[in-house]
Amino acid sequence: MRAGGLLAAVLLALLLAVVAAAQPAGPPKHVLKPPGTSQPAARSEVPLDTAAVAPPPVPADALDRFRSDPDYQYERVGAAGPTLWELFWRWVDRTFFEPIARSTSPRFWRIFWPSLAALILAFVLVRVLSAGGAGLFARRDAGAGGEGALLLDAEDIAEVDLDALLRRALAERRHRDAVRLLYLRALQALAAGGLVDWQKDKTNRDYLREVRRADAGLARPFGEVTQLFEWVWYGEAAVDDARFAAVRARFDRFSEALAAAAAPRRGRG
Repeated sequence: MRAGGLLAAVLLALLLAVVAAAQPAGPPKHVLKPPGTSQPAARSEVPLDTAAVAPPPVPADALDRFRSDPDYQYERVGAAGPTLWELFWRWVDRTFFEPIARSTSPRFWRIFWPSLAALILAFVLVRVLSAGGAGLFARRDAGAGGEGALLLDAEDIAEVDLDALLRRALAERRHRDAVRLLYLRALQALAAGGLVDWQKDKTNRDYLREVRRADAGLARPFGEVTQLFEWVWYGEAAVDDARFAAVRARFDRFSEALAAAAAPRRGRG
């Protein structure tokens, strides 16, 4: 009985092993799936559309019109080579800038560009201030010739014979030069009266401030002739006989005002 029961137990174990081996692989049906998951839906097989599509015909005149339109002729556009100007700048970049860039560090360029900008700004400010407010690129006529150089180099304006230069400019009908000489003669008279301190590197605005401090009554007439001079000389205004006569009349009125202001000073002296 004991041996038969043992044999029956062995046979039952073998039967269970065979049944377990015959089961398909996969998770048991009682295993719970994570929430939010679902079984994929069965894919339905839909037949593909194999019908042929016939495009509408294009009119021949429309095709000819597009073929003759230059905007649609892409295949005719050829690749243009570099111009001589582009080749020149490539050579400059390859010869000068690339060696400099290879031999310097990024820190150098971070210092170099702000320094260059500061130098350019300083140059512009110096030019503007030296022009007396007339503009950065104000020009002087080449017609003044040696006279212009003489006046710029004179340490003392009293040494220059402006009347002779003015007569010569008028004889040669150089009216713009004559206006400049009239203004310099006004400065010469102011310096002689002690109202301004002549310096060849001073600006017109410097002389205006000196006249305003010395004699407020002369500030307005001197400001008018200063504006006239800058308009004619730096503004390169054309001056004919009639316009020069009007300008000279303003300078004559300034000379009269200067003489009237100097009379009390001579009386006190």
